[in-house]
Amino acid sequence: GLEVLEGQAVDGAGASFSIWALALRRLAATPGASPDDVEVLRSLADGRGGDLRIDAAFEAAGRVARALDRPMLWLLEDVQWAHTPDLELLRWLAPIAREVPLAIVCTYRIDERPGLASEVPNDLALHLPRLSVEDVSAWLRWLLGSDGFEADVPAAIHAQTEGLPLFVVELLRDLTDGTPAHGPLAVADVRRTRMTEGMERWIRGRFRHASPEALEALRTAAIAGRAVDWTLLDDLHPDLDRIAWRRQCAEHRILASHEGAVRFAHDKFREYILATTPDERLRSGHAEIAAWLETHHGERPNVAPALAHHLGRAGDTVRWRHWSEKAGLLELSRGGAREAYGHLQAAADGDGPSPVAPSLLRPDPAAVEASPEVARHARLQTGLAQAAYQLGDTSACVAHAERALVLVGQAPDPGGFARVVSLLGTATALVRQLLSRTPEADPHAGVRATAAEAQELLTEMHFYGMDTLGVLWSVGRLTLWSRPGGPSVRLAEVYALLGIVAGLTPVG
Repeated sequence: GLEVLEGQAVDGAGASFSIWALALRRLAATPGASPDDVEVLRSLADGRGGDLRIDAAFEAAGRVARALDRPMLWLLEDVQWAHTPDLELLRWLAPIAREVPLAIVCTYRIDERPGLASEVPNDLALHLPRLSVEDVSAWLRWLLGSDGFEADVPAAIHAQTEGLPLFVVELLRDLTDGTPAHGPLAVADVRRTRMTEGMERWIRGRFRHASPEALEALRTAAIAGRAVDWTLLDDLHPDLDRIAWRRQCAEHRILASHEGAVRFAHDKFREYILATTPDERLRSGHAEIAAWLETHHGERPNVAPALAHHLGRAGDTVRWRHWSEKAGLLELSRGGAREAYGHLQAAADGDGPSPVAPSLLRPDPAAVEASPEVARHARLQTGLAQAAYQLGDTSACVAHAERALVLVGQAPDPGGFARVVSLLGTATALVRQLLSRTPEADPHAGVRATAAEAQELLTEMHFYGMDTLGVLWSVGRLTLWSRPGGPSVRLAEVYALLGIVAGLTPVG
């Protein structure tokens, strides 16, 4: 039969590929999948993929998807909150799904991300408009049969919900769960649902009978996310009767079981709790959850986005920047440029510390005694440059890369005659470096690597701009900064670039 798997993106906390976790685990269990592909897919699903090459992971997913052994339906909900890598994987798998017995169905809120349907390949995009009275009537006939409701019930439901599909679904769930045994669904049954002009009052009714203790636990759960983390809840609410609390929440349909976990029955319930929680309680809740995550899962790279989210909301600026940096580098390694840029901007805190005065006569960043804080901000600016490059924002890429170089005392491209002077200085330093004994370990490897990463991006800008002298100037710097580290991929790339430049240089 048809196998159905679900995933859901969550606003705020959550890392890339969490929406794909069940699907990736199922792919990893496909008979015939190679051990390497299985390990890659499991690592990605479990949040252990920080060191994976994303293109290799996507290729593994594609290979295994082409060998699916049974028809499958993947339901991905709330894709408006999906991260960039999630959408990239969707773009990768969509053409493959047309060739195998796999259907991928996504839902999203058009008001949150209006252009999403045009961002990903799809065979059919359906916009769900407000329902008419006739639509509600047809739904009721399918649900209850032609004799299962009074004639005026569709109009009563439409009046209560204003035809909003979300409202209609939740109202019908209430009505059908409690359909009277004595006869068809009546207008009086609709009115007893206490559904009024808007969703807020209806949701408020769900919480009206919850005890203060239950509400406090719900606040903690809502701040943490949509799914209930029982270990976290037990630690932060040690006096809570978990069984009674879960029963009470289930009776009022606030919580529901889903894929073996307990979560809020609808996003709107969680949103309502957050909207009605005092600001101070929200801040303290985020702080408690961040402390708990740091204690129990701080060594896991995948927890960095959640920690950055909670610490930012808690107002803990120092730790927020620390974890934003980790989250940004994690997302950057996974191809999530948009998310990485936001995290790294938060970590950078504006322009950062005062840079070392740049000089064209000092072509090696190893000559600069950069403080750890300056070196850190240089790394952040380099990360921002890489993210901007992936996003196609070349002006921002150049600005961040040059800022990184200035922070470690390197002047940006001066252009004109000054560039020739700078190139001669770099060549002189390179000759001295070639004649000197290379140490077994480069004590300046960190600052040189940061400068080289930034300069590498600028080299590409010169290359695509057909600026031969600019490429030569930039590659000279890269050679000077990459050689002390010994053989490396970057050094090989530098030598390859030198060969290209030599081929572009006119002779005679």
